[in-house]
Amino acid sequence: MRQNQDFTPIEGLTQCDTCINCSMFTDFRDNRSRGWCSAFERIAKTFHPQTNTCQQAIAPVISGIVIKSYNQGA
Repeated sequence: MRQNQDFTPIEGLTQCDTCINCSMFTDFRDNRSRGWCSAFERIAKTFHPQTNTCQQAIAPVISGIVIKSYNQGA
């Protein structure tokens, strides 16, 4: 298997943030690495990377902005 002899890993790569590092994630601590994502109201894996969509959903909560529903008070 000589095909990988010339392979050199890229230096300086960093691990991306995952759900386990998110303040809106509650770890179930089960053997399937699952937890609850409050941003999307669904089950997520602890190792799921934080995408741009995640960061946009989390930003208003972190900054303290309260998003009101249009049906509120109607």
